[in-house]
Amino acid sequence: MVVSIVPIVPRRVELNLVGDFSEAMRENEEMVSFWIGPSSEAIGLAVAKTSAAGPFSEGEGIGLADRSYDASVVVHDGIAIRRTELRELDIAFPIVQVLPNQELLVVGTRCERREDGSYDRNGRVFGPDGVLRREFLLGDGIQDVQTTRDGQIWVSYFDEGIFGNLGWGNPGGPEPVGSEGLVRFDANGDLNWGYKPPPLAGYIADCYALNVTDSATWAYYYTDFPLVRISPDDTIEAWHTPVAGARAVAVSDKRALFYGGYGNDRSRCVLCEFGLLRRVNEVAQVTLGLPDSVPLPTHRVVARGSMLHAMVGTAWYQRDLQAF
Repeated sequence: MVVSIVPIVPRRVELNLVGDFSEAMRENEEMVSFWIGPSSEAIGLAVAKTSAAGPFSEGEGIGLADRSYDASVVVHDGIAIRRTELRELDIAFPIVQVLPNQELLVVGTRCERREDGSYDRNGRVFGPDGVLRREFLLGDGIQDVQTTRDGQIWVSYFDEGIFGNLGWGNPGGPEPVGSEGLVRFDANGDLNWGYKPPPLAGYIADCYALNVTDSATWAYYYTDFPLVRISPDDTIEAWHTPVAGARAVAVSDKRALFYGGYGNDRSRCVLCEFGLLRRVNEVAQVTLGLPDSVPLPTHRVVARGSMLHAMVGTAWYQRDLQAF
């Protein structure tokens, strides 16, 4: 008897246009980075086109940019847009998040510890007037930063931030700030929690994806790529996953959506369901697209809760996992 195998046809899902930052952009500006805040607001960093090739290009200096630049943080809540001007920033490859009272957290992903023990404070908090209010150390090798509405700062790290580099983790010196792979700070930069793996999961060697909400924090990491959930009381649960190398994970009560992968799988999207024996099981391959059947370019895709977000040019798109 010949058994025919029917190939799985990827399910196509279109993201919905939420808003466009172009109305808040100046003629000579370019949007260089994109994040999602704790209330699902989109956060963009706009700089003059003459600055875009500097602090945001490969080969830029470690931690600090080779030269300072002016930038505008543009926050879009789906209805209104708010701009905050920041002058003479010197952070290369910054991550921006929102804190309570319209404060802005700007984080440098790299931080060198010098031979004399000094270092740059790579977490900087600005008021709504763009004036620096405080700064603190968040560590080197930062993969992602996501804040909560009450001002908690969750920071995940890649391998160099966990095992040490740039003066951190040397014999006789302090452990890297991110040695646990995932830590939490308060709005003043005081560390108040660090990750300890539950029995079903190993230690973090590289945190590939972070998803922070008010009700839970989710992490997905190398080497075994478990999906873990940290509850508000800091209880940790873990599930085995069938997906390796994803860079964003959206989560609902019953499902998880993994976006990204290695090599040719950079835009792969896998829909899974929570199953028995602490496992999530693949349900379908998904092809993400834009309205009018336009394919989604390989851009940064960000997950917050059950929402998957993408920025294409100055346009902000999203789709709720619960609608898949």
